Amino acid sequence: MKFKALLLISILSLQCKENVKVSRQLPIKKVTDSLYGVKIIDPYRYLENIEDTIALNWYKFQTNLTNKLILKISNRDKIINLQKEINNSNSNKVSDLKITNNNKYFYLKEDKKDHIKKLFYRNGFNKKEALLFSPTEFSNNTVLNYINPNWDGSKIIIGITTNDTEIGKIIILDVNKREKDVKYPSVFLTAGINDSRVVLWQPTKFAAKLKDASISNNPILLSVNFKEGHGFDASRETKDKELVKLLSFAFWQTGHPDFQLKTL
Repeated sequence: MKFKALLLISILSLQCKENVKVSRQLPIKKVTDSLYGVKIIDPYRYLENIEDTIALNWYKFQTNLTNKLILKISNRDKIINLQKEINNSNSNKVSDLKITNNNKYFYLKEDKKDHIKKLFYRNGFNKKEALLFSPTEFSNNTVLNYINPNWDGSKIIIGITTNDTEIGKIIILDVNKREKDVKYPSVFLTAGINDSRVVLWQPTKFAAKLKDASISNNPILLSVNFKEGHGFDASRETKDKELVKLLSFAFWQTGHPDFQLKTL
């Protein structure tokens, strides 16, 4: 730990020991743009063109020079060994810590096993940790790369990308209702008006809340029997019809080719 502290202090207090000329002069080729009446001069616009010979040679020159200088720095092996020690540790990696004014903690934690960053939070420093969001709720190729809570920590903005695309999605998560904004699976719910064991409002309210909370395109279906209940409250014919519905739905959602939606 003493070495780590000294290393950190050394990095923060770095001073140039000698003047080293690390750049080769680039020619200035001014390009002027006018944005809303304001002239913007760019002397190095050609550096944006990676096929420009001058730009490409300058990139190579700077890279080679930088590598040569860095390799001359002594005790680089100590930093390398420290990096290996950190990478080989069994602890999970924590990053992007955000603390609100009312002492709520939000952070990303990467598990050493699956290497997936997940969003956790604590309602106070010594409070119990709670998982708030996992990108696997969308897909195995989704990455969580941005978080930003509002002033009181009641809501948090989450940025995700899928399949390494540059264009991502922004989700606003209600922290007080953590079930909100989750990619729920396909669900088929049944209810009976005259059910003597399961009151009607239990499955119907559950369906309403699921439909409101889910951000997936998976179907959440509700089937209400307006005459009977379920189990011994239903006739054999009703039970058979309900079973057909459930099995058809299950086969459809598990991808059985014989039980897909008909095209009209």
